[in-house]
Amino acid sequence: MKKGVDMKTFEIVRLHMGDDGLEFVDTICGPFKTLAKAQAKFANIIKHTSITGGNWYDLAIRGPVHFYKGLHGNSIRTEFHRTGQEKSEVVCH
Repeated sequence: MKKGVDMKTFEIVRLHMGDDGLEFVDTICGPFKTLAKAQAKFANIIKHTSITGGNWYDLAIRGPVHFYKGLHGNSIRTEFHRTGQEKSEVVCH
């Protein structure tokens, strides 16, 4: 985590992935005081291809560290939060 980031707030970031995983994070906009405000702004950002480059899957919302239950019931510590777009993503098998 970079110094100078207030992790009591939320920000929209672009994840730069490499061969070994996450290499670095660029802040797109923020800070936002609530997750709901960050999710609303995220929904607006993904509509603009000039910001996303047509691919918004490398964008995320970063904020205070929290724990969530993983697929196998284990607790996972993360600073990334739900974007609010998960409900609209349909997985077809």
